[in-house]
Amino acid sequence: MFSVNKNWEVIRLVNEKYLSIPPHVSDYIAIQDILRLCTFGLSNKTISERLQMQVGYIQDTLKHYFEFEGWDETLDFNPYFIYERATKKFNLYKNEIETVSATHNFDFILASFMICRIYDEIEETVNNYYNKEEGND
Repeated sequence: MFSVNKNWEVIRLVNEKYLSIPPHVSDYIAIQDILRLCTFGLSNKTISERLQMQVGYIQDTLKHYFEFEGWDETLDFNPYFIYERATKKFNLYKNEIETVSATHNFDFILASFMICRIYDEIEETVNNYYNKEEGND
């Protein structure tokens, strides 16, 4: 019987060999929904319920990619929306967060900004792969 990790290694190899999807892009595609929902401000429990995955897996994934354990409770705003609206600039982001939520300190603001930035880079990598593939058709 295969373990989950062994199964994932097989999927990555098949994706690379038959679909020309680089392993790191396969990884990003597999966890993109978890990361997106976290950047949208959803709690680990809410993400777990939506994606029908264990909370521990959600938390481990966030630790691995964001060095962050996730939100204990769903936020009352969407950090990624604010990140985009602030044109990905920290000072504008900080001002927006302070406007929508006076309870968050500088460390929270910086951490949430960095999470959005990392997610944005991952999303760009995946989109660049898809755009490259569309250009080859």
